[in-house]
Amino acid sequence: MPYKMRPASVLLKMLVIIAFLACISTACALSDSPETATVVGAIKVNGAYTNGATVTIGSSSATTANYMGQDGIYVISGLPFETALPYKASYNGHTITDTVEPISNDGQGMYNLGTQEINYDVGSPTPTPEPNATATPTPTPAPTPTPVPTPTPTPAAKPPSNTQPTSAPILTPTPAPEVETGTPQQSSPVTAPSPRKVFSSPSWDFDHETITATNDGDSPITIRAWIEDPLNNITASIEADSTKNVSTPSIMTQNNQIVTVGFDAYDNGTCIDSYKAMLSLSSAPAPTTARSPGFAALLALACMLGAACLIIKRGR
Repeated sequence: MPYKMRPASVLLKMLVIIAFLACISTACALSDSPETATVVGAIKVNGAYTNGATVTIGSSSATTANYMGQDGIYVISGLPFETALPYKASYNGHTITDTVEPISNDGQGMYNLGTQEINYDVGSPTPTPEPNATATPTPTPAPTPTPVPTPTPTPAAKPPSNTQPTSAPILTPTPAPEVETGTPQQSSPVTAPSPRKVFSSPSWDFDHETITATNDGDSPITIRAWIEDPLNNITASIEADSTKNVSTPSIMTQNNQIVTVGFDAYDNGTCIDSYKAMLSLSSAPAPTTARSPGFAALLALACMLGAACLIIKRGR
């Protein structure tokens, strides 16, 4: 006769399995953090995003290249957390240096260093040689004039005695325009608006970038906000002595995608301030259905105590 498992034995095994799974979930909840950091940045040379520049952070190096249609991008992985690292970027013998501040391990693993610029003088134009003042000019022979035959004048017909001779026309002088006396009135020169700080506090909000724009001038300004492509933009107007939050258009994004955003401020058609950044997007960690480590440990202990009680009761 086959052995028939009692209901108490089935319940005992179920409690043991639940306790084992609770212990595993406790261990997993305590061990989910990246060991090194990855940074993303861009290099401009004389104002243009440039490929082929070498970037070194600590002992790791990378060369800028085109990434998803954007030139001048570099990615360096394996950097330690909580350590200040030397930074160097070079292109065609021109170098800039800096220090990367310690990176805090907040669980994301990827961080944006923004854009660094290498500027240098590309050289002076070649001067145009001046003509030699001491050179002897070559004389040009004068052309021989061709003699023109003198025409024989034809005597004019003598008018009748009763005909008055025709007099030469008399030129009537035209009076010069009168000049007004007094102080001449001068038109005021039109000066272009001076550059000033407009943008502050940029932040990424799920699928678009938002920035605070402050107009401390005397006339309204126009803000153009764009994302990925300057043609993909929206505009907003800000009155004088006003502050307003302006957002770019929204786009569909993916995890670890690099997104370029920009804001331009115009005063009467003149650009007075600009902001441009490349953002490395990383999705927030997905919510876990496991309970806190303390609760899981209490659940495991309760299950084990229940199993022990059943064993003792069965022994009786």
